[in-house]
Amino acid sequence: MKLIGEIPKRHFSWWDEEKTLLLISPEIYDILPTGIPLKTIGGRKIISGKTRISRDTRFGFLALGFAL
Repeated sequence: MKLIGEIPKRHFSWWDEEKTLLLISPEIYDILPTGIPLKTIGGRKIISGKTRISRDTRFGFLALGFAL
């Protein structure tokens, strides 16, 4: 991957129609700096690099992302 501005859309997906959670791919999670606040599809708040996560994916996405 090059720059953040050049990340393909295929690395992101909305969780629901309300568009309140933007799911991310494992590749995006791996390049996030430590300390970024994220939220799971179950509503749990986590911190990138500090909270242990499941690496299981569905349709190429982790069960967490950016809460909007």
